[in-house]
Amino acid sequence: MFRKPTESTWRGRIANSAICRTLAVTAGLAATAGPTLADTSVSASSARPGVKRFDADVEEWFYSSPTAGDIITWISGTNWADRSRFLHGERSETKFNFPGGVPTAKTLAGFLDNDGPGILGSTASSAGGGFSEFVASRLWAIPTCHWHTAVGGALGNGQGAYWSARAQGLDPYHLSAEDFEDAGITEGIYDLFVVGGFDAGSELSPNGRLDLDVWYDTAGESIRLLRVVADSDTVNVSAPELPELEFHLLDSLEEGPDAIGDSSVTAEELKTILESDLLPDRTLDSPIYVGVNWGDIPVPTDDMGDGFVARCRVETGVRDRDASVGNPFHHLPWMDDIDVYEGGQGVINQSPWIGFDDDPALDGIVNPMFALSPPNSLDVQPFTGLVHPFLEVQGGTLVFRAHMLLPSDFQSGGNDPMAGTHLVIFDDYESNGPVHAGAVLQFDSNDQKLKVYCGNQNQPAEFSYVEDQWVPIEIIVDLEQDHTQVFYNQMPICEYTWTAGAMGDGLGKLQIAAVGLFGRGSSSVFYDELMLIPADGPCAADVNGSEVVDIDDLFQVLSTWGTCDDCPEDINDDGTVNIDDIFEVLANWGPCE
Repeated sequence: MFRKPTESTWRGRIANSAICRTLAVTAGLAATAGPTLADTSVSASSARPGVKRFDADVEEWFYSSPTAGDIITWISGTNWADRSRFLHGERSETKFNFPGGVPTAKTLAGFLDNDGPGILGSTASSAGGGFSEFVASRLWAIPTCHWHTAVGGALGNGQGAYWSARAQGLDPYHLSAEDFEDAGITEGIYDLFVVGGFDAGSELSPNGRLDLDVWYDTAGESIRLLRVVADSDTVNVSAPELPELEFHLLDSLEEGPDAIGDSSVTAEELKTILESDLLPDRTLDSPIYVGVNWGDIPVPTDDMGDGFVARCRVETGVRDRDASVGNPFHHLPWMDDIDVYEGGQGVINQSPWIGFDDDPALDGIVNPMFALSPPNSLDVQPFTGLVHPFLEVQGGTLVFRAHMLLPSDFQSGGNDPMAGTHLVIFDDYESNGPVHAGAVLQFDSNDQKLKVYCGNQNQPAEFSYVEDQWVPIEIIVDLEQDHTQVFYNQMPICEYTWTAGAMGDGLGKLQIAAVGLFGRGSSSVFYDELMLIPADGPCAADVNGSEVVDIDDLFQVLSTWGTCDDCPEDINDDGTVNIDDIFEVLANWGPCE
């Protein structure tokens, strides 16, 4: 595994360790009152990178001393308590004390934000803290920082109550050209070694989620070497396909690259290990420590603009939420008729909608003049770039429905191939992070066409759009069969493989992460009655998308009697609209819940 250098090739090793621990309840969260309480937290540790130099006579690890530039950054929120939004931003602090210029252990100040109560009594909290120390391993003392972030809340009373809280801990370690030079690594290649894992006893609340990411940055690129996402139902582990990238199960956090041996595990095997332990009772019974070993990395020489040539980041995130039935933050069924918001105002500060990449300038307006179901609709204006994120809905068949009114004087903002206003369903969305579109509907006045990108960027399906009417849009995503169907004005437009992505790049994920509405400089269009629901839920009988199963749905089923290939009136999906579908309508009569 270890290679001696030739005249033209040096091989060094950099090591970093991290641990992620999740707990159902963490001390430090303020007590909250209410009928429902849920908490999720994540704890992590990381060590300053070490560099190992190889030559014919010497094998020695080098660790540079901590500096005042070694900081940890906390991010609290965005938090929600009913319709109130709370922004706290970033806070940073040094990880060590420096009395007399000598680094010593430190208790981190951390943060605690208690938000609310909202108008229905809901509250949300986020907190963080930790400490630094020098951990004695087999051969050296490693500067180490331990931190935790926690979120929690209490649900208020009444329909529409919800809370949501998020927190992150970002712990970067920087490497300068001097660090490499001090280790005798000035050219060629070297290895990176990062240790991460979960402690025994880790727990998640029913609605909680945690993330663990390991990044490597240089002036030329940023590469996420490992990503772990877990909630109470699913675990996902992903990694890029890179030469010389390996994962090793370790006995302890102090275990270094010289002790990992030749055995390795795949990301899929790590996923299976976590699933089998964590998911049955949302508790991890045994610790899982993973060594990420990436080899043959070119020695970085270009300054990243901050005096360093490379950076290793260990980042954790945690989020939790709870909601009453019918609120706009409930994952499924999600329904938003825009009517609970104040007309004439932006929607971002009074709803779960956010601006793309959390940009508040990309707001939409609650319009009290046009509505399918009075009083309000959502006005997507030229500057609008709204996103409604979900907690990555995975599994089953999901139905997205919305009604759109496109005025006859609608004008696209430009004449480029992607001109017009867009409706997007994302299979991956993270503010200021990875984004991928599973479905894209483009309305372009230049040729008065609706263009649906059905897994082929160069050949969208094109249809004339309808003006001055509320028109239903439906997108059915079967996450089990990896299949998508798009309907406009109750007409089938196209079907394609979901993970092919709207543009056909094949990079899609088997999940729904967000809904996006983008003006792109175009004049206003209006949306109402937006929803994302399970296909087999009670609202599958709401074939016209009105959120009520009533006589109109019954008449629509009768009007489509007979053989029907993938139409919404075939409620039980047996290929025929018949008496069984009538029984489905009658059995689910009344408001969707």
